Amino acid sequence: GIDHPGDRHKVVDYVLKAPGKTERLHIERAIDEAARYLPEIISGDWAAAMNHLHAFKA
Repeated sequence: GIDHPGDRHKVVDYVLKAPGKTERLHIERAIDEAARYLPEIISGDWAAAMNHLHAFKA
């Protein structure tokens, strides 16, 4: 999930700002992990793909 800046008036800017280096690395790792399961997704084996992806820790 997305963190919260602590002030409801700052949420939009907080969510839409560019990610920091650490956040960017987590995003890239998550994309790479999702790409590993494209064969399952394409073949329609959503349950297998979701089981793997839900167990992934960035």
